Amino acid sequence: MTSRKAESGSPPDMSVADAAVYANVTGQHIRNMIADGTLVAYRLGRVIRLRRSDIDDALRRMN
Repeated sequence: MTSRKAESGSPPDMSVADAAVYANVTGQHIRNMIADGTLVAYRLGRVIRLRRSDIDDALRRMN
C-alpha cells in the first residue's frame, strides 16, 4: 500500500467507503488504486484515510 504520514494542510478525512461513494466506484476499486500506487492513502493508526484532493488528482490522471 502506498501510504504516507499525514502532512500539514487539509486533513485526510475520507474513509475508503466515503472515497468510493465520492468517486462513484466500489471500495475494492479504491483499495486497488491504493495498492497499485494510483491513489495516495494515509494510515492513521489502523485506519486508512484519503484526501479529497488526492482522489480528484487520481481520477483526473485516469481520464
